[in-house]
Amino acid sequence: MGAVKLVSVVEKAGMTESLHSFNYTILCPENSALESVVDEDNQAENEIGIKFERHRMKKKRMLHNLLANHLIPGFYKLDDFSDGQVIAAENSNSKIRVNIYYTPEKIVTANCVPILSGDHFARNGIIHTVEKVLPIPTRTVADIIAGDVQFSVLKRSKSSLLV
Repeated sequence: MGAVKLVSVVEKAGMTESLHSFNYTILCPENSALESVVDEDNQAENEIGIKFERHRMKKKRMLHNLLANHLIPGFYKLDDFSDGQVIAAENSNSKIRVNIYYTPEKIVTANCVPILSGDHFARNGIIHTVEKVLPIPTRTVADIIAGDVQFSVLKRSKSSLLV
């Protein structure tokens, strides 16, 4: 399944006990995906760097939030998800939107990231492997349309429809 990097990051974030104490569905990014965001090299013991574009942060809290965005309280098998479903993540400021596509095979995504394999059962949860670290939506579609000149025609169309 390739969750070696996630286990290491969970330990450094101090979340091991929490993961062992509660039931979770974990959306586990592939090792290479976590390596592109988390830098464990050249860090002091129990410190970790998080790479977001050009910024490096050495805050355990940021890492905790990143991981909490990949945890869903309770058990969700792939067949339990429905298209358009919005599920609260462990991080109270984050939600995970599930979409299901048929192309012709079934593809399930979480925040637009494909779930590569799923239904790996652990003693107190279920693990689904995702292609990359889940993005955290910070704006609505309306915010994006309003703030981007590329969508000026769409914005005018939307305004005329609401009148």
